[in-house]
Amino acid sequence: MGIVQKTALKVTIISYVGMFLGYLNKAVLFLAFMEWEEVGLINVLVVTGMFFSVISSLGLINGTLKFYPFFKETGKRFSFLRFTLGQVLLGIVLTILLVIVLKVPISNYFSEKSPMFVDYYWWLIPIGVGHVLYLLFDAHLKGLFKIVLPVLAYEIFLRLLVTGLLFLMYFEVINFDSFLILHSFVYFLPAIILLIYLYRIGELKLLKGPAISKRFKRIMKSYSRYNYMNSLAATTVITMDSLMITAFLGLESAGVYTTVIFIISALQVPYRAISRVTLPLVPAYWKEKRMEELQSLYTKMSSVSLAIGLFMFLSVWSIRGELFELFSNSAESGIYVFLFIMIGRLFDMYFSINGTILINSSRYKVDFILTIVLLVFIFAFNYWLIPIYGIIGAAISTMSAFVIFNLARMGYVWYKFGLHPFTISQMAV
Repeated sequence: MGIVQKTALKVTIISYVGMFLGYLNKAVLFLAFMEWEEVGLINVLVVTGMFFSVISSLGLINGTLKFYPFFKETGKRFSFLRFTLGQVLLGIVLTILLVIVLKVPISNYFSEKSPMFVDYYWWLIPIGVGHVLYLLFDAHLKGLFKIVLPVLAYEIFLRLLVTGLLFLMYFEVINFDSFLILHSFVYFLPAIILLIYLYRIGELKLLKGPAISKRFKRIMKSYSRYNYMNSLAATTVITMDSLMITAFLGLESAGVYTTVIFIISALQVPYRAISRVTLPLVPAYWKEKRMEELQSLYTKMSSVSLAIGLFMFLSVWSIRGELFELFSNSAESGIYVFLFIMIGRLFDMYFSINGTILINSSRYKVDFILTIVLLVFIFAFNYWLIPIYGIIGAAISTMSAFVIFNLARMGYVWYKFGLHPFTISQMAV
């Protein structure tokens, strides 16, 4: 775990600074400088932009993490980047066409409760394009175990730029419309930084390297198809509650809900920092059949994640009244949304890398099946609970989905590969 601990420390420090900036932006400046409806609009555009990035990735992001170890030490790594970049650019073009085709039905779905989302619909495209390019370059750098700069670019530089735009709006240098447009384009910044870095370290030699064989391309595309559908379904699960709230209740409710989601996401910063370093190790261990080390990684990740998750949850829960005062009339709803979703996230953090283990194994298709079942489950529960309990209903649905999904994943990984997250020492936590 030496390499994990050393790199994770740097990433964690950067991530904590990013968490502060993100909290300053989303939970303070957004609420101070905007109406709840405007907050909801910005956050929903980001959510749909992230969904755009998953569609346009064509499953190549996790495919890069899985197959890069086979090319890392050879000249073919240059042609590997050429291949993945070409596929993602194709995916971007196809997804833009899909966004154009779906404009009318999406407008009809959201126009009654959230007409502002329809008015600004197109600005999800630059968010999605910038983010998917960042994810691709980040995946290649993970394969080289160069983890720090991608975190710095996304957690610090991007958020500093957003902070600057917020103050420009506050001092009336720009209006809300200009802020929204510029905010959409800042998502290109991390991708540009990583692109320049790849060039500086000699990895952006797209015209060099022997071509990847057609056989390998077929293997990778086959893997990526299943992984693509799995990632698409998983992202739908994550974004579905925000979009259904926007459609059923309006952007004001979506603003409250997505702000709570951000607070929870900020609490997961240490977990994500460790995960960034851990994820590239899983395909390497699978490739070399180092099952004992994979088991050790699994239990250590789970133990650390459980301790971090419980500490962060209890720290916030003890000051929940003061923290949610900013939510004014929505304070009570915000507290319950935080409670239910955080319970689900604690399950997700504890079972940690079970999904990564599964999708990098020969049984990766099973994860797709489990995710489809989860998708149906959460859609049905959202459709049932949101009209009755509002945003609290969405939180209950999401919590239930996280708990059931992670238990199913963990059970299958334990049954099929003998890998589990449990140790006696965890009882002390």
